[in-house]
Amino acid sequence: MGPFKTLPALALCTAVSVSLVQPSTALANSAEAKNALFPDRTDNVVVPQVKAWPGRDSIKASKPDFCQGHQKSDDAIEYESKTWAQDAYSPATARISFLRSSYDHGLTDKFLSDTAKAACDFPDNAYMQKQVAAVLQTWVNLTGLNEKQAKEALKIRLNFETLEAQKTEHCEKTAPSEEATEEDKQLARAIQMATGCEGTVIEANKPTLSSALFDDIRQEPSELVRAAYLVRCLDERKENSDDLDFDNHFLITRYPVCGADVRRMNASRLDAEIKSRKLNDFARVHALETFGYAKSIGEQLTQHFTKKSQKDAAYKRFLFDAPEEAFKRVEKIYQDNKKILDPVLALEDKAANTPQKRMSSLVNSAQCKDYRKQYRDYLGKQKVNTVKEALNTMNDIVGAALLNANILCEAVEQKWVAVQYLVEEIKDKAPREHGGPRQEALLAVFDALSDILSERERFPVKPEDFSPVVGGVKESLLVKFARDVKSSNQVGISDRWEYAGVSAKDIQNPAVKEVQGIQGVIANVTRHADTATITFQRVKHVEEFSICTQTNRIDRITFSGNSAQASYAMSCRPGGTETIDTQAKPIIIPLASAEGIKAGMMMNFDVLDETFISMNRIEFMKKAPPAPHRAAFPKGVFFDTQKKKLAGYLGFYFNK
Repeated sequence: MGPFKTLPALALCTAVSVSLVQPSTALANSAEAKNALFPDRTDNVVVPQVKAWPGRDSIKASKPDFCQGHQKSDDAIEYESKTWAQDAYSPATARISFLRSSYDHGLTDKFLSDTAKAACDFPDNAYMQKQVAAVLQTWVNLTGLNEKQAKEALKIRLNFETLEAQKTEHCEKTAPSEEATEEDKQLARAIQMATGCEGTVIEANKPTLSSALFDDIRQEPSELVRAAYLVRCLDERKENSDDLDFDNHFLITRYPVCGADVRRMNASRLDAEIKSRKLNDFARVHALETFGYAKSIGEQLTQHFTKKSQKDAAYKRFLFDAPEEAFKRVEKIYQDNKKILDPVLALEDKAANTPQKRMSSLVNSAQCKDYRKQYRDYLGKQKVNTVKEALNTMNDIVGAALLNANILCEAVEQKWVAVQYLVEEIKDKAPREHGGPRQEALLAVFDALSDILSERERFPVKPEDFSPVVGGVKESLLVKFARDVKSSNQVGISDRWEYAGVSAKDIQNPAVKEVQGIQGVIANVTRHADTATITFQRVKHVEEFSICTQTNRIDRITFSGNSAQASYAMSCRPGGTETIDTQAKPIIIPLASAEGIKAGMMMNFDVLDETFISMNRIEFMKKAPPAPHRAAFPKGVFFDTQKKKLAGYLGFYFNK
């Protein structure tokens, strides 16, 4: 019978409660920490110098109460048989020296096991009791375990062979499948790290994990994944020291988003997760330790940055207010749009377990009809004036989810023109990638930093200080499927501008190029079964064009490896006027994309290369009138010839 059989399950399932702390010593592996835990002996007396951190249980030297069933080791029996065993100190001398050597490898499972054995081999030795109390105090300080939990953590490590057997059982059970996606493998490895498969949280490697992998608008993440992620995000130490490096430039850019997760760590959810996963004692105690360790780091940083924010309101906005407001805003968006979002997000969940050749089974024609209507209805309610505003709306939290479903539907129904424009002109040209609460928090932090830098150029935080650990949006599997199938069904844009009746000189006009493509003022719209024929007026009018310059306002930050690159918003001013005198030739567009257009509107459009009609890639032309009408696709549609107010973009219409 191993010691695991008698371990009280309730105690190990009780999650850690960690108070705000400010450590008074180095953490674990530095020379300073080792000298505190294993000081040089004076007059053959060992006096460890480890004190309880604020908010931690204070561990007193005492006879261990976790040794039931322990069989004293042969070396301990041999020591007691010696004549010098009458000296209370001597029998434990060699063992304490051994522990000091074992500690050279850090606070590992093996070191804690050696400590547990030493405690139970010499339970009545006063010096050993002090040494074990110092080890327990160090562990309590780091992990936030209470005294009872810390002693139970030693108890399960008392028999190292049994500990290793449970480790093997747990880690084999939770290992990711060879056929799992890379994202699922990373999440599985994070859970393994949090539950001891790489040893204690002190010795484990930080997981390669981005918040994009668990940034789900619908639910909180696994507490185990969150704890592993926070260790990855926030555990930065000073050089040659175990103290947190509060001035690390990565920490000050990671903390705003990761700090929001620290404030959302939930011990009750951890308890429930431990039970639902049916973790054995090995995994259970490591889960508690990892959770407490991550929470302790987060709360130390919270304390530090709170003090900084009290002295400077800019830091408060950047570090706390902006991300918190974003988390709350996302929650409201989800609750307000739950009926729309849940079905389309469920498509992504199903796609994760669906082979590409069966992706078309995820939707039927009735569902696609609903998804198209929902997207058009959603966009129709939005008030926009410019193409950039339109793209932001089309790719916002609700818009992006519906867009992904629409892209899947167009790909399944082989509407290659629509697929191409939805993916390349809407998805890929979004000014910003919107996502879950962490991504939205990061965007809010960018905005706050932009505001600060516009007034304080010497503010010490810069865009290049950000790292790819926080933020990001996981690629939609629905869109990935569409990209893959459209790659062999691409539709070309005609470069023979005479098809549209516009001269090469006009094409170079900055006003025409505001929304790329040909332009004309609509004379008439004739709707057919699947298409609409557009004719244009002969128009001579004066258009303004703009001159744009880059601002210092951050639009987005992208990463190449660990290097950050900021993209900045543009500011435009009137640059002059041009006289436009054209009459575009008639075009045929898909019926759905003509929904909001009428005579008098200004339209920019692409003329599609007619050679693709015979290849059946321009599907809406199958029943269209013959030439000279040309296949086209609308880009910007404006209420006025000056293009001051946008009516629609890429076949979708706003301001209804």
